[in-house]
Amino acid sequence: MADSFTRRGNPVRPRVSNPRMSKRRWILGLVALGLAGWWWHGGGDASDTSTDRDAEGNGGRAHARTIGPDLAEALGKARSRGGTISFGRRTDESGVTISGSVVELGSRTPIGGVEVVFRSPQGEESTTSNADGTYAIRVPLGIYRAFVRDDQYMSVGRVVRQRLPGAPSPDAIGLPDELLMPQVMANADVDNIELAAAAAGTITGKVVDGAGHPIANAIVYADQTAVRPVLGTDVAETDASGAFELHVPAAWTNLQVSHPRFAGVSQREGVAVPQGGKVDTTLTLAAGCVITGKVLTADGTPASEGAMERQWGDTDLEYGPAGRIDGDGTFKWVTMEEGNVMLRAWPWKSPPSQAERFECKDGARFNITFRIPNKSADIDGVLVDANGEPVRNAFIDLAAMDAGGLGQQERTDADGRWQVFNMPAGRYKLTAHSLAGGVAIVEVRSPQTNVKVQLGGTGRIEGTSENLANGSFEVSFEACADNEGYARLEGQRHLVSVTNGHFAIDDVPACHALSYLARWQNRNVAGQIEVTVGAIAKLDLALGPKKTKLVHGRVTKDGRPVVGARVMAVGPDDDEPPASTTTDGDGTYSLQASAGGEIIAMAEGVRGAQEIDGGDTVDVVLSSAPPNEDVLIDL
Repeated sequence: MADSFTRRGNPVRPRVSNPRMSKRRWILGLVALGLAGWWWHGGGDASDTSTDRDAEGNGGRAHARTIGPDLAEALGKARSRGGTISFGRRTDESGVTISGSVVELGSRTPIGGVEVVFRSPQGEESTTSNADGTYAIRVPLGIYRAFVRDDQYMSVGRVVRQRLPGAPSPDAIGLPDELLMPQVMANADVDNIELAAAAAGTITGKVVDGAGHPIANAIVYADQTAVRPVLGTDVAETDASGAFELHVPAAWTNLQVSHPRFAGVSQREGVAVPQGGKVDTTLTLAAGCVITGKVLTADGTPASEGAMERQWGDTDLEYGPAGRIDGDGTFKWVTMEEGNVMLRAWPWKSPPSQAERFECKDGARFNITFRIPNKSADIDGVLVDANGEPVRNAFIDLAAMDAGGLGQQERTDADGRWQVFNMPAGRYKLTAHSLAGGVAIVEVRSPQTNVKVQLGGTGRIEGTSENLANGSFEVSFEACADNEGYARLEGQRHLVSVTNGHFAIDDVPACHALSYLARWQNRNVAGQIEVTVGAIAKLDLALGPKKTKLVHGRVTKDGRPVVGARVMAVGPDDDEPPASTTTDGDGTYSLQASAGGEIIAMAEGVRGAQEIDGGDTVDVVLSSAPPNEDVLIDL
C-alpha cells in the first residue's frame, strides 16, 4: 500500500491523528527515548560474530583495499557523491589526529582491515583499521561525519523521521546519507572514537510480473525500519533481465519494489541475510491500483514538492499524508486495496487542491491533474538563526492551542520564508529547529503576516562519565521543552570522546529542558539538561563498565543450608547480564555482583531474594511461596 512505502529506508510512522489534524501533520508528544532500542548497538542482528579479520593497517596511514567486484561499482558511486550539509571552513591546516577503534555491533569484537572514513564538505579522509581494530588518522581541523566502508561490514544509522511517505527515487541508489552518520567535532586531537559496524551480506534476485516476465528499471529497496546503511546500498534498480543486488546488514530484511506500471510486490517479501554471504530471491509484482498525474499551480506551472493526502474519515478535515509530490509536480500513488479512495494534493507553501474520488480495484489505472487554487496565506513569515540569517529548507510545525484549530507542517524556502494556508482563526504553537541553529518555540495567531521566528542558538556541554575513563559514546538530542512549549528534534547523533573521564559537546541546542539519549555499548542513559546559548552546561553520565565486587553468603531454607541452589546476581539495570553459580556442600556461594542489585536463589521449586547493600555478605532465605515466573525464566 502507498502508506507503507519508505523513502531512503526511513519508516513512515502510523499516524494517530486528531480529527482536526491534516496536511503533512504529526502529533506533538513526548519522545519515547528508547527509540527502537537503538538496535544497531544492542545486538539485534542475526549474524555470527565469531569471524576474525586480517589487516595490514599501521596507524594513521591510508591504505588501498581490494573489495569484492559485486560491490565495487556501488562503493565507487558513494565515494563520488558530494556532502549535503555544510559545517563551515577548516581553519587549521596543520591538522589534528582522530584515533579510536572499530568494533562489531552487539559483540563488540574488534574489526581489522576495514576502511575508516571521515567525511566533510571538502572531501574524505580515510585509513584502514589495524588487526586489533584500532586506527589513527591525521586530518585538518573541522567537523566530520564518520563511517566504516567495507564489503563485509558496514556502518548503519537510525532512520530519521519521514515527513512525507514515498518510494526512493533512482537518485537514492548509492547516495550516502550524512544524517545517518555520527558527527565528530575535531577542534583538537580526538581520542577513543569507537565506530561500530554491522556485519553485512548481499541480497541478489530478480523482479518479475505475474506471468514470470522480468521487469527492468524497477526500484528495489530494503525496508529495515529501524536502521539503514549510511552509504545507500539498500536501494537498487533492476537491469534488463530484472536482476538487482543490495548490500545490507546481516539480519532479517523486508523488501519493497516501486515501478510505474505496478502497485508493488504481490506479497510482503522478507529474507534472512547471512553474514558475508548472499541470499537470492524473486519478487513478483502485482497490478493493484495506480493513480498518477501532475499538480499545477493556479497559473498552470508545475507545483513544488509536497504531500498527496488521503481522506481517512468522513469530513474535509480528516486527511493525512499518504504519498509524495515530486519536485517537478508529478506524483504516483498506489494501493493494493479495493474500494473508494479520496485523494487531494497539497504542495509546500500552497493551499490544498480539491479532492477527487477513485474507484480502486486490481488493474485500475488513473491519470489526473490536480490544480492548486489561488489563495492568500493565513500565516506567513521568515525563519532566521541567532545571527539573523535566513534558515533554508527547515521544517515549521504548528499545533493548535484553541478548539477548532488545525495542526500543520510547512517548510522554509531558500530565503527562509514560509507560508501556511487553510488555518482557522486562533492561537498556534510554532516550533522549528536546525542542526546548527538551535530551537524556536513561539506562539502565533491566524491570520498573521510577516512573522519573524528566530532560533535560540546553541551552547556547550562539558561533563564527566562515572566509570568510563577513556573511550567514546554516542549522544542524540531528542526534544526541547521550555515555558513556551515542546519541540521534537531529529535526534542528531554525535560521537563524543572521553579522556580521563571528561568530555565536551559543542553546538548543542539551547533549551530549558533538552532531552538527551546517551549510549555506551548496550547501555542507554536518558535525561534532561538545561543549555544556555553561548554558555557551558555541566552533565554527569553514568556510562562505562559497572563496578562489581565479590559477594558471598549462604542460602538456607527452614534454617538449614541448601546444597546445589541456583544463585544469580541481578544488576540494577536490565541491560546488565546476570552472573550465576550454585551453592556448595555448606550452602555457601560467591560471585561478582554490582552494588544496588540483588541476589536471587532458587531450589526445590521455591526462591528467595536479598538486596546487595554496602557489605560483602548477602545471605538468602528460600521461601515456600510460589516462585516468580520471570525469575524462573531467567534462571
